[in-house]
Amino acid sequence: MRAIFLIWLSVVNLFAGSDYYTKEIIFKRIITPTLIRVKIDDELYSKMVSNDIRIYSSNSTIENHYIKSNSPTLQSYSSDDGYDVSTVPLFLKNIELDYTDYIFKPDGIPIDRLIPNIKEDEYNRLVKIYVGNTQKEWHFILKHLLKRIKFSEKKDEEISLNSSTKFIRLRVDNSEESPLTIESLKIKTAPNYLYFMANPNQQYNIHFTKKHTQNFDNEIVKLVENNTPFIEGKLADLKKSKKIEIEEDDNNSKEKGLVIAIVIAVVVLFSIAIGLINGKGGGEESSN
Repeated sequence: MRAIFLIWLSVVNLFAGSDYYTKEIIFKRIITPTLIRVKIDDELYSKMVSNDIRIYSSNSTIENHYIKSNSPTLQSYSSDDGYDVSTVPLFLKNIELDYTDYIFKPDGIPIDRLIPNIKEDEYNRLVKIYVGNTQKEWHFILKHLLKRIKFSEKKDEEISLNSSTKFIRLRVDNSEESPLTIESLKIKTAPNYLYFMANPNQQYNIHFTKKHTQNFDNEIVKLVENNTPFIEGKLADLKKSKKIEIEEDDNNSKEKGLVIAIVIAVVVLFSIAIGLINGKGGGEESSN
């Protein structure tokens, strides 16, 4: 029986879901199907940067969704109006002979525009900007001239980036001068909103998954673009849990079904064999 138990435990471990994160979407009571809009927060960005998201209803239905960025007006580019503004502290600094790397961890917050917080009053340096979801693989984005004249009233230049990344690296040339003191990055993000259709008497959660899925719904896009009335939703605290992944594509479902059938058959046959052996052994002992 112990062997049978171990086989069964292996089956459970094979199909048990791994850790996953979820956020409940909270909104006021509705009596008809209603468009819901949720502003994406920094915590959600940090999970979206390396995961896809799905919207689950309380009856385990996957709901389609649409994410739209509300870009500020052109007049807002020189101010913080219309943007979500974050300050990201220096994560790591690496000084080499000809350059210095300044690494920051925006953790998935979309960077529409950024401003390095440089302590020096005067400088003229070339910076190369890289992004990456790990610190081992970097992708070059652009070059920019960091320039400030002493006693000038001109504010720091905003660098247009339009990227969402786990890490960002500024490689600043210091071949002829000492390294700059860059203490943080000021990041401007155009607000992003998630839309989906909600039904009465249903609870909805955002679920993060490593598996890519297409949740784009043209009907929701049309509703959003046609300025259909919506209700604002809020995101509850992030929760960690375990779940058995049930939403598989047809091929994966068939493969898992076949594996389950084979494992069950093996367990049954093994049980029968154990029973026969025990029966045979008991018969021999009684004959003696």
